[in-house]
Amino acid sequence: MELRHLRYFLAVAEELNFSRAAARLHIAQPPLSVQIRSLERHLGAALFLRQGRTVRLTKEGEAFLVEARRILNLADSAKQVVHRASTGQAGTLHIAGIAHAFWQILPLTVTRFRTTNPDVTIDLAEVDTAEALVRLRDRVVDIALVRAGAADDDLALRPLKKELLAAVVPATHPLATRARVDIAELAGEPFVMPSRSVSPYYHDQVVMALLNAGIPSRIAFEGSTIQSQIGFVACGLGVTLAPTSARMLRTQGAVWVPLAESVLLTEIAAVWLRDSPSALVRSFLRTLDVVYGPEDAPPLPGSEESIDT
Repeated sequence: MELRHLRYFLAVAEELNFSRAAARLHIAQPPLSVQIRSLERHLGAALFLRQGRTVRLTKEGEAFLVEARRILNLADSAKQVVHRASTGQAGTLHIAGIAHAFWQILPLTVTRFRTTNPDVTIDLAEVDTAEALVRLRDRVVDIALVRAGAADDDLALRPLKKELLAAVVPATHPLATRARVDIAELAGEPFVMPSRSVSPYYHDQVVMALLNAGIPSRIAFEGSTIQSQIGFVACGLGVTLAPTSARMLRTQGAVWVPLAESVLLTEIAAVWLRDSPSALVRSFLRTLDVVYGPEDAPPLPGSEESIDT
């Protein structure tokens, strides 16, 4: 028994006339009659009473009509689900993001995405950059929000946000009372650095900022997260440079001091497998374009603390 048999049966059951049912189905009447008899033989029961030109449903036919309609409705619904999935309107989108992505980018983007794609289930995971790329290449996640310099040739990258760096010093440090500090004044200080094994790009960006200022980094501690870096600073173990958006992580004992010069740190980018962007990924990227502007657009005006692209 195939779906077409159910559609043939439904047409006859609703028209109670083989000629009108055949016209509705755009087929000749004899083949329709043959298909209905074949269905009845398959079911082992007569579905219609035929008395001259009068056609009525049998008790078995009335019972089968309920199930036939239910099955056809389910089939139509399944077809719609597949269509919505193929166009990025349904399914499950798996996203991995570093902690920084959860401060602003994901809340803004996911909230907007869900309003326009209510049938898409969002699965979020907070991981470090290295783990996010592993999951992406293993196809455990569909898209990842990581440090911008982390992508390789097999990954496509969509830059999202650039931020300025600021100095973070212990509350007891002489620089803690300053309105601004020149980065060169950090020379000789023990530095709390982002862990290179967890986030090599972020680590290298901070090192480069120091080298550009003529300061060789003297690494005292490494933190696997920005939170832990600031925590080490609060304990008086050194100073650090951190993106200004992390000021929301207020930690007693650590003081944020703006740098006198603008030192940019490329923070977050969306990355996905270059060879197979799914419809869901493309749909999510369109939402990123709405929130952050098209990828090739010039930088949007921002505060002195943050530049969105």
